[in-house]
Amino acid sequence: KALEFFKKGSEQGETKCIYTLGYLYGHNPEIGINKEESAKYYKISADKGHVKSMYNYGVLLEQGEGIKQDTSEALRWFELAASNNHPKAFFKCGLYYLNGISVPQDKDKANNFFEKGAELDDIECLTTLAAAGHLGAIYKYGILLEQGEGVKQNTFEALKHFKKAAENNHPKALFKCGFYYLNGISVKADIQKAYEF
Repeated sequence: KALEFFKKGSEQGETKCIYTLGYLYGHNPEIGINKEESAKYYKISADKGHVKSMYNYGVLLEQGEGIKQDTSEALRWFELAASNNHPKAFFKCGLYYLNGISVPQDKDKANNFFEKGAELDDIECLTTLAAAGHLGAIYKYGILLEQGEGVKQNTFEALKHFKKAAENNHPKALFKCGFYYLNGISVKADIQKAYEF
């Protein structure tokens, strides 16, 4: 019954209905997975400016699911989605430029995409930057671990990230380390160690 309403809405040009049909055809076995229909509806709603559809259509193009694989066109859609602040699109763009997929390799441009995605708390962008030693990303990923936002809460791992950033005198990371040792969070309480931070 829901499918009927979404189809009627899509016939009237309602972008959310069109997007939802793309999603349902791509993910819902009850109506039958049909990647061709999914790609068709994502493309229609992406052309109407629906940001999630831009990203999802790019993924289908990248993977060649329901449509001929075309990484150049996928990147174009990822860049459009990124220009509309879709966090995961920044990660995809970063990967394309980092690895030279359909574009000349450009590590600076890749890092710019990763940094913009990290500002929007995209986990993949944060972990990529953190692994590369980006202090702000290391600290911010520690915060996400501490709070359990987008990742499983783990204060022990959070402290490891805070310590790594603190080794390079990141001021907020220094405070977090001191706070953890002062209050015995994931470590034995140690006022002397807290004072050192």
